[in-house]
Amino acid sequence: MPIEFTATETEFKDGLGGASNSKASGAYHYILFGKQVDPQHSWNSGLYFEFDSQRNGGVNRVTKVVLTQGEVRFSLGDREAILVRRSQDDKGWQKFAEGVHEVFGGLVERPA
Repeated sequence: MPIEFTATETEFKDGLGGASNSKASGAYHYILFGKQVDPQHSWNSGLYFEFDSQRNGGVNRVTKVVLTQGEVRFSLGDREAILVRRSQDDKGWQKFAEGVHEVFGGLVERPA
């Protein structure tokens, strides 16, 4: 079953993005993403994605991103999917969405 939450906070700055529902009263969830470069360990370089805990983080785990005006769904290489719904104003969500596109590029689909 996918993890779903409505983001009460979103951010993208200096190549690092994230969203959380920290201002909500329900179960806490978050995502964190960015490009990671490790010149000493090439296997540790790529698109970093983490949700809810560092143990759920890693590089090149995201296989597809579906981005709409109201939500973004991150499909992971295994059975998991993370759905983040929008509750931010247009400016906040727009900046976050631009960051998703900047980091994940060719993995991003925008349905009609």
